[in-house]
Amino acid sequence: MIITQSKKIENYVRTARSHGITKSLKERFSGGKPWDYDVIEPGYNYRLDEVRAVLGTSQLERIVKLNSLRKNVFKYYNSKLQNIPGIETPALSDNFENAYHLYILKIKKDFSIKRDELFSNFLKIGIRTSVIINLFINLQFSRKKQRC
Repeated sequence: MIITQSKKIENYVRTARSHGITKSLKERFSGGKPWDYDVIEPGYNYRLDEVRAVLGTSQLERIVKLNSLRKNVFKYYNSKLQNIPGIETPALSDNFENAYHLYILKIKKDFSIKRDELFSNFLKIGIRTSVIINLFINLQFSRKKQRC
């Protein structure tokens, strides 16, 4: 689901979501020759089915509340973790809107336990975590790309 006030973005998204085709299915099959259309750029099938569209709409109606709840969790985590040596917590900023869908901790080298042990400890108390950016994999990809 995309929300925009830009006519240019709207037109692009409508075309890209339908394989780059210039006419919608309704336009193609409501008269004339359904095969009479142009493909003006590469595109994909980005159309949502009805169930996902309804879920997206219902979530959108609650977006302010959901973001507020996540912001409260963000503040709670910061209050509990910010004074632990070896952990760098994310900064809270009022300069921009944030969905607070990720809470990213930076584990410093001088931290008393390793990342995987911290992961296990969080899991034991019901907090699920993951590694979002695995620098080793990114470096491997970068090296492979340079060889090509």
